Amino acid sequence: MSITPRVSSPAQLSLQTTNPAAGIVHIAVAGEIDLNNTGELRAQLFDALRTRRPHHIAVDLAGVRFIDCGGLAVLILLSQAALSSGCCLEFTDPPAFLLRMLKETGTLSILTVHPTGPHA
Repeated sequence: MSITPRVSSPAQLSLQTTNPAAGIVHIAVAGEIDLNNTGELRAQLFDALRTRRPHHIAVDLAGVRFIDCGGLAVLILLSQAALSSGCCLEFTDPPAFLLRMLKETGTLSILTVHPTGPHA
């Protein structure tokens, strides 16, 4: 299992990427996702899809404290890219505010979201 922790900015955003098994990537996202770090978020998420070529990615959102429309757009773009590459992508453990945001924006119907953890 490899672990790659990265912190975009102190107390702003951190991502920890692990490979619990061959072809599976788990990415834990924590902190605030906003205009200041959506580029870093996008780069790291897409890098995992491109370089590791997994058949399954689980993005753990439990540690997210804030997300703006730019962050939401990154999740949608990643979902589309994963679908195009044949990778199963799921978002797990979103906090209540994020789950509500996904429902209210209609995004919940286009993303695979599991409120209670990965289903790999």
